[in-house]
Amino acid sequence: AAHQLRNPAAAVQSMAEAVRDAPDDKARTERIAELLTAARSSARVADQLLSLDRLQRPMLDLEKVRFDLADMVRQVCFEMGPLVLMQGIDFETELPDTPVPILGDPVFLAEAVKNLIDNALKHGGAGLSVIQVILSETEKSARITVRDDGKGLSPDQSTAAFSRFSQLEPSDGSGLGLAIVRSVAERHQGSVRIDATDEGASVSMSIGRAG
Repeated sequence: AAHQLRNPAAAVQSMAEAVRDAPDDKARTERIAELLTAARSSARVADQLLSLDRLQRPMLDLEKVRFDLADMVRQVCFEMGPLVLMQGIDFETELPDTPVPILGDPVFLAEAVKNLIDNALKHGGAGLSVIQVILSETEKSARITVRDDGKGLSPDQSTAAFSRFSQLEPSDGSGLGLAIVRSVAERHQGSVRIDATDEGASVSMSIGRAG
């Protein structure tokens, strides 16, 4: 954890010094943008570490809230959509028209969905052109699937993909996103898996609906 925080903190310090030493206004403006990016990365890692810590304890009954999962996923997609589209990537959703009632923690579930979308963005590669978010349900469970047409992810990579601080390849991620998804799913009597697919990557998180 200390190592994960040290890297973005060092980047923030380096960028701040670069802003201070910028030779002109143009260079200073460019370095300020880099500083903001580094600061956001540092804050993101800190938030993810706090989330992992909170997820270590069982969820109490008083922490459970009955809410509409479809509406929550719709709101997450509304927030994440512009980030996807501004990178020239299509963003598609397939959500039920009727409510999908769930008893659980909407804050952690929203974070898990954001992490699935963010993972597709970070690891889809240069060929990534579309990300899809699909919500389906059965009587006993609900499933959120995030698919993309990027470089791909296979089920035999599951151990590394869902481990803390693990990355399948170098990236600007922390290696915590999918580990948080797994912990959130397990907290809701569910699971997460990498689906077998002929193209790109597909990751599905199931959630138990038992109240």
